[in-house]
Amino acid sequence: MPISSRQLALKLFLTFTFLSFQPVDAAETSAKFPKIPEPVTSFGAAAHRGKVYYYGGHYGQAHRYSTADQANTLWELDLKTRKWSSLSEGPRLQGLALVAYKNSLYRIGGFTAKNAPEEDHDLWSQRSFAKYDLKSQQWTLLPDLPEGRSSFDAAVSHNGILYVVGGWKMHGEKKAVWHQTAWTFDLNDRHATWTPIANFPYKRRAISVAPTKDGILVVGGMQESGETTTQTVFYDRRSNAWTDGPTLIGESKLTGFGTASCNLQGKIIVSAYDGTIQTINSKGDFEISGQSRDARFFHRCLPISGRHALLLGGANMETGKYEALETISIIPNSPAVPKN
Repeated sequence: MPISSRQLALKLFLTFTFLSFQPVDAAETSAKFPKIPEPVTSFGAAAHRGKVYYYGGHYGQAHRYSTADQANTLWELDLKTRKWSSLSEGPRLQGLALVAYKNSLYRIGGFTAKNAPEEDHDLWSQRSFAKYDLKSQQWTLLPDLPEGRSSFDAAVSHNGILYVVGGWKMHGEKKAVWHQTAWTFDLNDRHATWTPIANFPYKRRAISVAPTKDGILVVGGMQESGETTTQTVFYDRRSNAWTDGPTLIGESKLTGFGTASCNLQGKIIVSAYDGTIQTINSKGDFEISGQSRDARFFHRCLPISGRHALLLGGANMETGKYEALETISIIPNSPAVPKN
């Protein structure tokens, strides 16, 4: 008997780790970690070996982009000393991705505004791909992306396979091109080139991506029609195929817009637009496992220990950009603890 796409996704990707989430209260979060140096949205971030990194992003007024509104600094937070440090500067970018693997960070794509604040928008998605060696503290340029790409996301597997999917190419006054192409890059291969995988079955930007055991999960996003979606899609590297996954829980489709996702101890965590923290249960459906103190979008969710994830940056339409970091605590084998 043929199995459904939901059953296939469940069979391929779910790890039955029963965890629940407890948001840390505002006082504890503020005391634990200092505010970020540059409050931004649409930036790249990664957690690696006891440290958190973020690069670029937008710190200006919403929907206004210029050379004066885009960040270009690589920041490092030492989770032990709780101190931020500026490591390097580079091109001004937002809508990019940043991943960590072994002793390096990898910066992928994004877009640059070429216009001054008082000028009409002149926005260009970039093909740039660069490696930052954490020992030498030097950037090295790697082979460019096959096409300019921004408002996408990326994830790296445990064995160094980098996945890039979603987004679009903006190129000045021309109509933006929405991407269905998807790519991998072997970070262990000094002679690697970008390798295509099966085309993504949809056109979406403002997505988030989390690694799974055998591929990735793409979460939500905005469609070419301008509508947002709460749908997710799995990619299985073994079959080179995409399978529709469960939909996020939420009364509005905005729930899936500008989400942040990560994989913590084999469990997918999605921080949604409405502030819900959602995970996939043993039935293959999303369930609400907690509530963040600050509902954010265009932020990042990073695994920082075996039991904790960190919400970093982002904004809310009503309150603006967030400076404070928020920790999500995991309590194994116990019911979810509601927000105070």
